[in-house]
Amino acid sequence: MKLSQISAALLKQAIQIYLEVAYRTPEGRRKHWPAIGLDESPSVDQMLSRFTDESHYTEDALSQRYILRLGNERYPHMKFVVEEFVIPNEYYIAVDTHDQLPVREDDPEYALWQELREFNRQVKKEIEDRWTQENLPTLHVVRASINKEMMPTSRKQISVLVVDDEPEMGETTKLMLEADGYQAKWVRDGQEALDAIAADSPDLVLLDIEMPGMDGYEVCRRIRRNPQTRELPILLATSGPGEMIYTLDADGFLAKPFHRDILLTFVSHVLQSRQRKST
Repeated sequence: MKLSQISAALLKQAIQIYLEVAYRTPEGRRKHWPAIGLDESPSVDQMLSRFTDESHYTEDALSQRYILRLGNERYPHMKFVVEEFVIPNEYYIAVDTHDQLPVREDDPEYALWQELREFNRQVKKEIEDRWTQENLPTLHVVRASINKEMMPTSRKQISVLVVDDEPEMGETTKLMLEADGYQAKWVRDGQEALDAIAADSPDLVLLDIEMPGMDGYEVCRRIRRNPQTRELPILLATSGPGEMIYTLDADGFLAKPFHRDILLTFVSHVLQSRQRKST
């Protein structure tokens, strides 16, 4: 959806659905209703000026991202997001659980933290499923648009394994790679990734960090510990803060959301860098 098509009525409907799922009582919903003047019929620019601007540059390209911190009954930091993704000037709405802190398994709070993250994931899924049912501009809708606009170019003899626990994100990324001629496969968790690497020997792994169970950091460590896969190029992707100390074993770091051109540039750069090292 173009930014100019985002109306106050659309945002109001999306926020109402978010709060109905995130808070069980009318009091909780009223308490967290954002004071951004949606009943005043503001322009798009006026509306977004009342959001927190989290737009960021990646390789000199600006990815637009605007957030409202609406939380849920158990976690106050979850976000309502309007952001640009894949195709410049195409926007969608999403929920960012904002719970990507890298808690180690030996941390006393690890089990509780994992349980909370699973709760947040379920809330996110229910909200975004409701949005899609109401035909609001979710990533599912964006992916349908990409299916129409992207036609595969000449095939490359290069395979990329996409690892992401969010189906829409994983399928969309796979589609972008295939449209540029790569052979791409998507899996949704760390163990599936390790199994696919052993079975298919991909040329590069595009690895999401925030996944339930085995996260991207652990997958990366296991790949590097295995003599048969330690030279496999790895590109880490995250919408969270990401601690660089944990990314030293990777060949690159990609901030989500990303434009199509940025993704393809990073993939090409990592592959070329590894090729130069091996010659």
